[in-house]
Parts: sequence; C-alpha cells; structure tokens
Amino acid sequence: MKSWLVRTFRGRQLDRNPLRRPSDRAETLIGIWLFVAFAVIAPFAARAASASAYAAAQRSRAVALATLRQTSAVTLRAAPAAANSPYALVTDAWVIARWVTPHGQLKTGRIQVHDGTPKGRTERIWVTASGDLASPPLPLSEFTRLTNLAGFGAVLGIFIVFAITGGAARHVLNRRRMAAWDAEWATTEPRWNRQRW
Repeated sequence: MKSWLVRTFRGRQLDRNPLRRPSDRAETLIGIWLFVAFAVIAPFAARAASASAYAAAQRSRAVALATLRQTSAVTLRAAPAAANSPYALVTDAWVIARWVTPHGQLKTGRIQVHDGTPKGRTERIWVTASGDLASPPLPLSEFTRLTNLAGFGAVLGIFIVFAITGGAARHVLNRRRMAAWDAEWATTEPRWNRQRW
C-alpha cells in the first residue's frame, strides 16, 4: 500500500523532470484543482442540504399536525405472538380495529400493533379529517438523522461528480498520450527497422 502511494505521488509531481509530459502535468493540475474544489464546496453543500432537509421535515411535520388527528382505536382481534426466532426482523402485526372519526362516525380497519397485542387493547392512531388511517407526523427525533443523511448524500454526490470529471479528464489525456505515442512511433519505427537490417 505504501509503495503504491509513493509511486502515485512521484508520478504526480510538478517538477522539471524531462520525462514528465505536459499531459502528466495537466493531469496533476486537474487533480489538485478537483481536490481543492471538493474541499471548499463539500462543507457548504453539506450544510445547505442539511438545512434544506431540516426545513422540509419541519414543513412536513407542521402540515401533518395541522391536517391529521390522533384518536384511540380498539383492537377487535388479538395479534399473533411474536415468532421465537433470532432471525425475525418484524415485531409488528396488522389487526382489525375500530375507531371514531373526527366527525363522530365509527370506522373499522387494519392497524399496526406489536406482536401479541390482545383483543380489546386501546391503541393511539393518526387519522385524516375523513377518518382514514394515516402515518404519524415525523417525530422530532428523526430530524437529526434526516439532516445528517441529507448532508452525507450531498457530499457523496459532489464526490461522485468530481470523480467522474477526473476520470473523464484522465481518459481524454490518455487518448492524447496514445495518439502522440502512435505519431512518434510512426516516425521512429521505419528508422528503427532500417538500423536492425
């Protein structure tokens, strides 16, 4: 690993080595520019993405709190007991329950409860204005996770764009290097063959 890093660093120096081609120096300058640009842009992008995600989460929570209502539902059947397996990832079940809509009507539907919930248990649920079951508002505890995820996603996205840009630049420079090598070989090869024979 260390020898690979040393070789990479030696191959990317901006010195006066006569064996270093202009395209090698251009590739080094492009790499330095991309690294510096990434180091400057990434923190701002992460902060902006995190702030945007936080604001969106706040708006979503405010809308949910303004349009949804919390009510009590009574289970009409018992939920099956949890599977006694270390590989079971789901610990919830769907059971039939009944609740009162915001307009005072009775409504029956399936709600998600913990495994083993008995019949007749009261569960708190969120419903729409018409009484349909709805997902609960985003809890405040999720805000931090969402903002961190947005910031990480922004940095990762910028890294991918810069990596693709660097790879494309290297591809173009390699094609030019190969074209220059082919042109030099086309002029050298006839003389080299004459000297051999």
